[in-house]
Amino acid sequence: MLAVSSASILIRYAQAQGMGELAIAAYRLLFAALLLMPFAVTAGVTALRRFSRAELVRIAAAGSCLAIHFAAWISSLAYTSVASSVALVTSHPLWVALVAYLVFRDRPGRLTLLGIGLTLVGAAIIMWSDQSGGIGSAPLVGNLLAIIGAVSIAVYILLARSMRLAIGTLGYVWVVYAIAAVLLVLGAAGAGRLFTGLSVVGLSFVLAMAVGPQLIGHTAINYAARHLQPTMVSVAILGEPVLSAAFAWVLFGESVAPLQMAGFALTLGGILLCALDNRFNEAAEQG
Repeated sequence: MLAVSSASILIRYAQAQGMGELAIAAYRLLFAALLLMPFAVTAGVTALRRFSRAELVRIAAAGSCLAIHFAAWISSLAYTSVASSVALVTSHPLWVALVAYLVFRDRPGRLTLLGIGLTLVGAAIIMWSDQSGGIGSAPLVGNLLAIIGAVSIAVYILLARSMRLAIGTLGYVWVVYAIAAVLLVLGAAGAGRLFTGLSVVGLSFVLAMAVGPQLIGHTAINYAARHLQPTMVSVAILGEPVLSAAFAWVLFGESVAPLQMAGFALTLGGILLCALDNRFNEAAEQG
């Protein structure tokens, strides 16, 4: 949680160095894939060779969803506040729960449903408060991009559910990072933004993103998803808006309005309810 929550702050610093949003996303995934390669390339390549065409399509789709997520979310931070962007991008439990029920027939418990409801209400309050306060150059555009990021990461989480079992966590993570990196590099190059505004300082912030939020944070999420229901994993990381907004307040002076504080309280309450529901389900299965 701490690692993932630092991402928006590092993005702000990279943007201040003149780096474009697509370039930040591309280099973040590229650095992460390169750093992970010595530990995962053998498992990843071996698995890819024995995959069926359908499995290759699924893993390509997962990498594409990850690329869309980072391109949309990082771009959102150019238009709206850290609080709103992170709160909306972490609204994906709604989409995860809906698709998991329709496709996999995973029926969330009552406490989980209530927790999701609370967190979504909290995210809506944070968004509304930010809109009223006028933080960001184009809050509506930023908020829509953050929602696109939420939907794409929800699909990614559900695709990961079946693929990790066949390839293993490290191999899977490396393959999808590599796919996303290639797509983002091509996208940034096509937009003429891959080499614009590059500097040692800016790339240092992106490298810190690759090591902290990406390798430590997202790899840990992928590992946790092997042992918990996808809805539980998604809801657990809803604490990210709280920490990210706190960091933005301290470092950038992005004020936190009373309504935003209420939204954070609801978000944390939702996480607690989902955690309790997950523990009750585990106890029932063991008993």
